[in-house]
Amino acid sequence: MLMLAAVGYSIENAFGPVKYTITYFVGGLGACAMSAYYDIATSHYVPSVGASGAIMAIFGAMVVLTIRNRSSFDKTVGIRSLIVLAIMVFGNMSAGVDWMAHLGGAITGLILGFVLTIGMNKKYYILINF
Repeated sequence: MLMLAAVGYSIENAFGPVKYTITYFVGGLGACAMSAYYDIATSHYVPSVGASGAIMAIFGAMVVLTIRNRSSFDKTVGIRSLIVLAIMVFGNMSAGVDWMAHLGGAITGLILGFVLTIGMNKKYYILINF
């Protein structure tokens, strides 16, 4: 939740409250779907509790906003933001952590980030520098 507080406010300012809420809740559903699919496919059931998948969706959207506004940054910011997202998703692959929910949330956030920024004026894009 600390990471959500650190980045969520900026993402909400860039997206607006409606798109932000859509990203959060649909990201949570995408995380749940990925987790359930993995559990069923492997018969390896991990408890899925918390909002980390939805938070990963917010970070996925942040990566898209950063990439779409890359002209405001140096040339490597898009790659660095993807690396940070990958570390956040795959850095939690320990026993008892539902990392597939993290992956599902991140993928959903990336997709929603691209869809929800179609036609958005660049002056509303987020300005985050890593």
